[in-house]
Amino acid sequence: MAAAGTAIARHSERTVIGHSLAASSTSELTAYRARPTLAWMDLHVPPELEAKLNRLAEGTGRNAEEVALDLLATSVEYDEWFRREVEKGRASAREGRLLDRDEILARIDQRYRA
Repeated sequence: MAAAGTAIARHSERTVIGHSLAASSTSELTAYRARPTLAWMDLHVPPELEAKLNRLAEGTGRNAEEVALDLLATSVEYDEWFRREVEKGRASAREGRLLDRDEILARIDQRYRA
C-alpha cells in the first residue's frame, strides 16, 4: 500500500479498518502497522467473514484491504441509490401517481414474458 491510504488490520480478536497516513506496505491482514490518526474506524469482523474476504482477495489478485473497501463502497453506493428510489416512489404516491393491482400485474407479465 502507498504511504497514504485505508488499511485493515487484525488485532487480537478483531479486524480493524482504518485510514492512516502512515500505513506500511502489506497484502495480509496481519502485517499492518500504523500511527494513530483522527480518521480511524474500528470495525469488528467475525472470523468467518474475514475468511471470505481473504478468499475473495486471493481469487481476484488484490489484497484484502482493496476488496473490503470496494465492497464497502459498493454497499454504500447501493444504499444511497435505493434510498433515492424509495423517495421517488413516495413522492409519486404523494402526488397521486399510483398504479392499481391489475396495472402492476400487467407490467410484470409484460416484462417477464419478453
